[in-house]
Amino acid sequence: MPRNIDYLNDRIIPLIYKTFIPMVLASSVSIVTQLANTFFMGHEHKEALYIVGLYIPFSFFMTALIEGFQISNASSVAFEKGRENTEQIPKLINNYLLYGILTSLIIAIFISLLTPMFADYFNVRNESINLFRKYTRLMVFLTIFSVVNAILLSSIRGYGLVKISSGISTLTSVSNILLVYIFVEYYLLGVYSIVLANFIVSSISIIISLFFLLKYKIVKFQILPFSLKKFKLEEIAKRKILNIGIPVAISYILIFISTFFFNKILMPFGNEVVAGFGAAYRLQTIVLLIAISSGNTLGLLMNQNLGGNNLERSFEIYKKGMINIVGIYIIIGTAIFLGKDLIASFLIADGEVSVHTANYLKIVALSYIIMGPMMSSLLVLEQIGKGFQAFFLNFLYFFFIVIIGWFLTNHYQEESLFYWTISLLNVFAITGILYSYFVIRNSFQLKQTQLNKEIKRAVEMNG
Repeated sequence: MPRNIDYLNDRIIPLIYKTFIPMVLASSVSIVTQLANTFFMGHEHKEALYIVGLYIPFSFFMTALIEGFQISNASSVAFEKGRENTEQIPKLINNYLLYGILTSLIIAIFISLLTPMFADYFNVRNESINLFRKYTRLMVFLTIFSVVNAILLSSIRGYGLVKISSGISTLTSVSNILLVYIFVEYYLLGVYSIVLANFIVSSISIIISLFFLLKYKIVKFQILPFSLKKFKLEEIAKRKILNIGIPVAISYILIFISTFFFNKILMPFGNEVVAGFGAAYRLQTIVLLIAISSGNTLGLLMNQNLGGNNLERSFEIYKKGMINIVGIYIIIGTAIFLGKDLIASFLIADGEVSVHTANYLKIVALSYIIMGPMMSSLLVLEQIGKGFQAFFLNFLYFFFIVIIGWFLTNHYQEESLFYWTISLLNVFAITGILYSYFVIRNSFQLKQTQLNKEIKRAVEMNG
């Protein structure tokens, strides 16, 4: 069996990267393929890119659902594995699968029924309405497969088999990109290439994940009679969903709601501007995936050490992790700023759309240096039980972007002012990083004081 990660004793920096890299790969399948889809659609037809751009808000909403379940599940499985309570793990996985399928099905039906209303809201041009409705409905129902796949993969990762989960994720990501290319280039399926490729790849990934879960006896195959007891959430699953899953999902839902307004703000400037912004925003999503995975990694490692009462080590993980993520984003932000024109022309064949993509990156790219670490800090706050503070900071960020951006673009009729609003608020987010640091530090100091009192009381009782 591959060596399990020792969250409590491995050296901190190697431990962070051994956990971080697989989490990036596991979370990147849907988002990396979106970037590839932008490339293929951008070289296929303007209408295809237009439809994919319109789907951005829905993709964030469905990603919220996927991330909420998979992060909660990974944390639960890792916690029980650390306690060597392996009998509880299959029950937890079944719990998450059941509620994941039910939740994603209900949401898919709800969005599907409301697609005519969304088409009106976005002022989708008449010749594209039917394509928009069909594509949106197919993609939201496909999310059911994505949720199942994410839960199974996160079970493998949470158990400590990070190389296996990483390998499956890499295989599915490469396969997805290859299939989309084949369906676009040789079968001329347009946006339906994305739907068909996602369905095939998700199905294969589910089968492979089940194979390894059974091979390492993480779960056992058995047919059980129907019972209402299956619908009862295990206590640890309930805690993890409340303390981790829901705050993580809310963060994504805030992005989902905001992108509705972002598209609405830019629509008066034409379809080329919306398409260019959509391509740039999809690139930004992949850029921020590193921050999201970093925050999830630090949260997982810190919680494991908190459970073992290693408070000093837990805080040290946070500090070293944040220093590393700042360094990573200095490189990323600078590279995207310097290569903005090359990136835009590579992603988008249409010259006019490519110019709008490059314009966004020119204004916003350098602010990723602060935006990335800020997102990592918020995710750490959520995963150590400070979800309200993280939600409030997220809410303020998106609220001011929408209000200030809407006012400036309407008043001056210049879309670049919306981009400058995003960039300047990203810079101002440095205050959020400092706030997160002090909240986390004070929280750990309080926990350390309480632990010292408990130890002293125990010594006095034994003495």
